[in-house]
Amino acid sequence: MKIILVNSLSNGGGERIAYNIANELSLNEKIILVSLSDDLFYVNQEENVRDNFNIIVLHRFPIFSILFYIFQLRKLIIENNVKLVQSHLYFSNYINILTKVLFGLKNVKFQIVNHGDPLRYKYTNIKGFINRVLIHFLYPKSDSIVAISDGMKFNLMKILKNNNKIIKVNNPYKINNIVSSSCHKIDLKLDLPSKYYVTMGRLIPLKKIHLILDAVHKIKFNLVIIGDGPDLELLKNIVREYKIESYVYFVGNQKNPFPILKKAVAFIGASESEGFPNAIIESLACSTPVIYSDCVSGPREILDYDIISYSEMNIEVTPCGILYPVGDINALCHAIYFIDSNSNVYNFLKSNCYSRSKMFDSSIIIPEYFDL
Repeated sequence: MKIILVNSLSNGGGERIAYNIANELSLNEKIILVSLSDDLFYVNQEENVRDNFNIIVLHRFPIFSILFYIFQLRKLIIENNVKLVQSHLYFSNYINILTKVLFGLKNVKFQIVNHGDPLRYKYTNIKGFINRVLIHFLYPKSDSIVAISDGMKFNLMKILKNNNKIIKVNNPYKINNIVSSSCHKIDLKLDLPSKYYVTMGRLIPLKKIHLILDAVHKIKFNLVIIGDGPDLELLKNIVREYKIESYVYFVGNQKNPFPILKKAVAFIGASESEGFPNAIIESLACSTPVIYSDCVSGPREILDYDIISYSEMNIEVTPCGILYPVGDINALCHAIYFIDSNSNVYNFLKSNCYSRSKMFDSSIIIPEYFDL
């Protein structure tokens, strides 16, 4: 019996990976997916949940909530004879490790999966200070620490001083399910243009989607934005300010975004930092080339497995996409121009996408978590 612990099941990348792992494991064994929040976006998207897949939301108390989470998790472990607890995202990781530290539970393994770049947290504010301290003192007490990319493993080892508990396991994906879903009809109330680029994710400052809007303003191309988040109104204001309403399509969160990805010319990302961007793999599974900022961490590891060429305009062409420097609008515009004006290269990139995505299929990746 295993427990998969996560902050919530909201529409986020780490949350989706936790749900996918639990769902896949439930094919062969009983799994408890534990959420610290009652936001169950991913569960609500499923028509059926397997008998082996039990979803539990822990009760939150107004004060001392961390202690109550720990006691509830301990109770679940003991009552269900759990042998391994795997947690995702920082807060759940802290809860997981504190449960081990406070109660021992020597017959149980406690594994944490780190989805964000730990070096994002600086000592310049109280939140950053607390997270760096917790990472430094709690992470080494886990039984194993999963970094989801080479870049993240490198940064974790900087903080934890070459800790030998750190292993790299890339995120797992149900590639064939994505391909099948991408063949459905696009279900939107608005009509999309015949040619468009797409970006997808939570609309938060870290994603730097306003930079993609800067590129739309500069060279005029159609952009579909899939997702929602705190930056939504800011981005809509930028669109109005730039007078590019006829080029930008906000479609919100989508139960099935893959038909939109499949019909796009390319996926564009502009993040200043990532863990292991799910949207890149999902785009590749849809045979859609990717244009992404060369940020820490993930994009280079996914796309830069065999550089084809370096461009004079500061872009790198890989077998299934293009990398450009973080924040470089001119390079982003050149990447889009390069895609539009080199049909032979574009078709070559497109032909490589699916085979690359299969390297991250859940059937290959998931056993790596537990083969320790």
